[in-house]
Amino acid sequence: MLLEGFGKRHAFGQNGAMVEAAGVRVAWRDIAPEIRDAAADLLGSPIIEARTQRGGFSPGSADRVVCADGRRAFVKTATAAANPEVLTIHRREAAVNGILPPGVPAPRMIGAVDTGEWMLLAFDDVAGAQPALPWTDVDVRATVAAIDSVRSAPLDERAGAVLPAADVELAGLTSAWARIVQDPAGMRAEDLPREADAWAADDTLVGLHGDALVHYDIRADNTLIRPGGDAVLVDWPWALRGAGWIDLVQLGFNIRLHDPGFDVERLVREHPAFAGVPPQHVTRLLIVFGGFLLHKSREPDPPGLPTLRAFQRAQARAILEWVAERSSR
Repeated sequence: MLLEGFGKRHAFGQNGAMVEAAGVRVAWRDIAPEIRDAAADLLGSPIIEARTQRGGFSPGSADRVVCADGRRAFVKTATAAANPEVLTIHRREAAVNGILPPGVPAPRMIGAVDTGEWMLLAFDDVAGAQPALPWTDVDVRATVAAIDSVRSAPLDERAGAVLPAADVELAGLTSAWARIVQDPAGMRAEDLPREADAWAADDTLVGLHGDALVHYDIRADNTLIRPGGDAVLVDWPWALRGAGWIDLVQLGFNIRLHDPGFDVERLVREHPAFAGVPPQHVTRLLIVFGGFLLHKSREPDPPGLPTLRAFQRAQARAILEWVAERSSR
């Protein structure tokens, strides 16, 4: 789920070591023939070229393809044999894309095929590249503009059946600090902030209720910057309904992950989505995210995702460093 995309990206982990923000992709040639044939049938033309998009936290394939008739698409596939949860994630992504309002900066879904054992999703190919890392001011502005389009998009009655409420969904994350404190196995002393006991005793999470569309997985590898400079957000399986500032907080700690010196506080101070939001609400959300990711990073690697836990630990560290700076002001 949260921060659980394609393209090779790195972040600084413990002791400055580089952590690759990428999983393991299945090459097009290694996909079962019946799945490749289903992709061609869905697109209406044989696929003559496929370029695997490296990385991403999904144990399946992700390819930019070209058809014999010149059509271009982005195709992702997965099987339960690789990871038992991936089909549920892909099904949810298909459902979310089916209710996205017009004008949301997201690739149009062409269609999906679900056999119960494997699944493929096909989208319009977006001409663009992921943001340069560390983030640049230009790419940050483009991504903020995309988030603004998302949070202002009108949702119809179908959204209520597909998109969970953010305050309800995120409430399940608040117990992570208590689990860490009760069982610190796998934790190094430097990983445990001195406030951990106090955070473990606090299960509050307020200010997240709302009716805005929330992408809820904002990262560089889920963002494409098009040649004209505008941003498109990809990978929507975790979308929610909630406060419009949630995605901006996620953008903030992804920026810090790659550049701890970037002034993300300016975004919090000046963006209208934070108007009237008490600073402690933002800090509390960061604390909850940090605890959840730190707790998850102790678990064994999921099937097909050997780099995920290290990336979660790196994210947790970036978040908690931001919390420390906010708390010192």
